[in-house]
Amino acid sequence: MALINGTNGNDNLNGTAATDTLRGLDGNDNLFGGFFGDDFLDGGNGNDTATYLGFGNNINASLETNKATFFGGSGTFISIENLIGGNNQDVLIGNEVSNRIDGSFGGDRIFGRAGNDFLIGGAGFDF
Repeated sequence: MALINGTNGNDNLNGTAATDTLRGLDGNDNLFGGFFGDDFLDGGNGNDTATYLGFGNNINASLETNKATFFGGSGTFISIENLIGGNNQDVLIGNEVSNRIDGSFGGDRIFGRAGNDFLIGGAGFDF
């Protein structure tokens, strides 16, 4: 299990293939938990993103429930405002605040919910 802390600036934090805890602290951070394991992603202060860019399995991620599930693991979110999906068919759900949700590759289902959201389908047939 790895504990990976960011700084007070803008960070790109990458987890390992095991269970990780990523803490962005201050700044606008991008947190990638890794491909396997049950990861804990804490964005801290700022406008933070949980990213699964390059991930080859289907992702189900919700900012309403603060959870993500995928083959081989899961994610738990704290203070995450934005999502970036992976390479396959993802389901990405926002919450009551303004979110930026990017489906990336694959045919994705993207739901903004309440808030002034910015939704990006990306490559593939999205809705």
